[in-house]
Order: sequence, then structure tokens, then C-alpha cells
Amino acid sequence: PERPSRQPPAAQGLFCAAYWLTPLNPAGWRIVLLGFDGLAAGAVLGLLGSTRRPLSYFALYFWNPLLLFETYLHGHPDLAAAALVVTAAFFLVRRHRIFAAAALALAAGVSLWPLLLAPFLVLGAPGNRRAKVLALLVCAAVATLWLVSYRVNWLDPAAGGWFAGSETTAFATGAFWAIQRACRHVLAAGMLPISGDLLGWGVVVGILLLGSLLLAGLRPASARSLCLRLGWWIMLMLLLSPAASCWHYLAVIPLAAIVPRWGFLCWTLLLPLGYLPPEILADRQGWSWLLHVPVWLLLVGELVRSYRNSTDRQTAVSLGDPGALG
Repeated sequence: PERPSRQPPAAQGLFCAAYWLTPLNPAGWRIVLLGFDGLAAGAVLGLLGSTRRPLSYFALYFWNPLLLFETYLHGHPDLAAAALVVTAAFFLVRRHRIFAAAALALAAGVSLWPLLLAPFLVLGAPGNRRAKVLALLVCAAVATLWLVSYRVNWLDPAAGGWFAGSETTAFATGAFWAIQRACRHVLAAGMLPISGDLLGWGVVVGILLLGSLLLAGLRPASARSLCLRLGWWIMLMLLLSPAASCWHYLAVIPLAAIVPRWGFLCWTLLLPLGYLPPEILADRQGWSWLLHVPVWLLLVGELVRSYRNSTDRQTAVSLGDPGALG
């Protein structure tokens, strides 16, 4: 009772709803998660229709074994954040920015990372400037409410707060580990009067915010390209975070059904290795590199291929090839 919850406020509200449905019975929590599962399914189907993709792609979401295992057996709340993010993408495609902002802000109340997707509300797509400003205000107002009520957990790993993952995870990613080491070397040289862990988190958040601004500002912001950029950003977040686990990966699965990419899907096969016996996983950093290097290679390869395709299309258009617009 003396330890604050490590879950953000909206997630705590969902736990209260589950208790109201079935007190002290996990069935109520599964009902709550089922509601978000249905919300995500509706958004995925709507985005598949907007991208004119075969509805058979829906199976990549609906039948994903990790989603079923981590949600309905282990009961992780991450599906709620994933459902709200893909719902925000659906509203952005339909140009309902206020609804998209509300969905993104609610997602931040379940897990804080969707806050860094705020640039997608205003950049990279035509729209009324007043609607963009209002969308940002709605997102900022709700996010401020979450952050103020969650302030007790910001910098206290001993309380089980948000930053505790960097100390407790069995799969601290190679990228995060390398950033932390580099920050400690900088601090050892006496350049900055702050802790190495805090500087490391600042570097990671700075990279993610810059990535969000760059990806959100690209054009054209079609339904397909929007989902692709959101997927790239979330994968970058997971690769840079200290605690990329099976349940964190749920945020990518709805987007992977709309824009199937090996870089988005391969963790369905790799992350379950984390359930191997502890004696096999004794070399934490070795397993970390095994889990993350293939994904880095796939994502970089897909980014390069996407850039080349975009350049070739622009060249064809400039030469007067009408087929390049299709």
C-alpha cells in the first residue's frame, strides 16, 4: 500500500472498470481488453478499406499469437494503448483531427509514449489551421492532466515507476545500453552536472521526438504512408527503449496488418525467445543483440528501399510518365 502504482492514470481507471464488472476476478479485465480489441479491429478494417488492401490482411492482426497470448492470458494493458493509437490514425485519415487528438491523449493515459506522436496531428497533411491548433490543445490539456497526476513516478525507480525498466529488464536493448555507456563517458569527463541515466533518457526522448517531427512532416500523408510512418516510429521507440518485451510490441501489430513489413512482423517470431529458461538467457547483452540486430537491418533496408522507390516515382513524374502517379 505504500508503493504508488507504476501504471499511468487511465490504465488505473481501466483496472477500476474491470473490478466494477467482476470484483477480484480476471474475467472483468479480459472483458475490458476485449472492448479495446474490438476498437482496434474496427480501426484496422477501416484503414484497410482506405488503403484498398485485401481484407485477408486483417488476419495478421486478429490471429497474431502474441496479441492473444499477452492480452488474454497475461492480461497486459498495452493493447488498450495500441488500439487508441491505431484509432487516432483512422481519424487522421478521415481528417477528424479533434477525435484523433482525443484518442492519442487517452492512449497517453495508458502508456506515456503516444505523447511523442503529437506532431502527426499537425504536420504532413493539408487541413484547417484552426483545427490543427485545437487538436494540439486538446491533446496537451489531457496529457497535462495525466502527467500531473503521475508525477510521483517520474524519477523514482525504487517506487516501481516508469524509469524502473532500465534497471530491471532482462533484455536491455543494445542501442539503449550503448547510449547509456556513451552518456556515462561524457559525464565522466565532467561535461554535464546530471546523472548518466537521466542524460541517457534525455537522448532517447530527443531522438524519438526528432524522428516524430521528421516522419510526420513527410508528404504525401496517405492512409498507407501514415500507417507506415507510425509503424517505423514505434519500432524505433522499441529498439531504443530499455524494455522491449512481448507486450510492448503489441503497439505495432495493428499497423503491421495494414502495411505488412518483415521489419514489423519478425518480432512475432523472435520475442517469444524471452520465455526460454533463465539459464539459457544468462548472457543478457548477447540475447539483446540477437533480438534486435535483425530488426535494425530489416527496417534500415526497408527505409532505403522506400526512399529509392519514392525517388524513382518523382523522377518518372518529372519526365512526364503518367503511370508513375498510380
